[in-house]
Amino acid sequence: MQEPSASPAGFAPGTMMLTAGGERPIEALAPGEMLVTLSGRGAPLKPIRALRRSAGPAMRLRAGSLGPMLPLRDLVIGAGQWLRCEAMLLPALLLDQAGRGIAAEPAAALIAIELETSDIVVGEGTPLAALPLPRPLAPPEPGLVAALRATLVRRAAPGAAPHPAAAELDRLIGMPEPPNG
Repeated sequence: MQEPSASPAGFAPGTMMLTAGGERPIEALAPGEMLVTLSGRGAPLKPIRALRRSAGPAMRLRAGSLGPMLPLRDLVIGAGQWLRCEAMLLPALLLDQAGRGIAAEPAAALIAIELETSDIVVGEGTPLAALPLPRPLAPPEPGLVAALRATLVRRAAPGAAPHPAAAELDRLIGMPEPPNG
């Protein structure tokens, strides 16, 4: 299982996943069940290959914290879970913004979905990456990266150390760290 960092991917029990038969809690899913996928590659439904259980740091995304009705309901995901946000695929750990209703959670039980090939599934109305994660990660458009860095990173006071998300974002998309100043 490839992950962007030491943080686990996955969804807390109770997360409603979009299946061929409608929304179902993740813990009720089984291998072979068909999930709705959004990548636009191949069939819009793909079978679950495996469900992987783990525990680790998580992020709570309050309903509407990513935009109107995104997520539909509060969503708890592993800090290493990738999701589509601002037209980019990002790990949840970069979205730690309490002011937007997104905050770190203590260790949580998590269930990750594995498909035959990487794809995007829907949990609580939110586009989320299933395992295996896409590799290599295509670099996003530079303008989007600049906007995201401004949103996530420029909360530090002048002269303070950069927000930890800056280096993580730069590492994930293969950008060199900017010079100080």
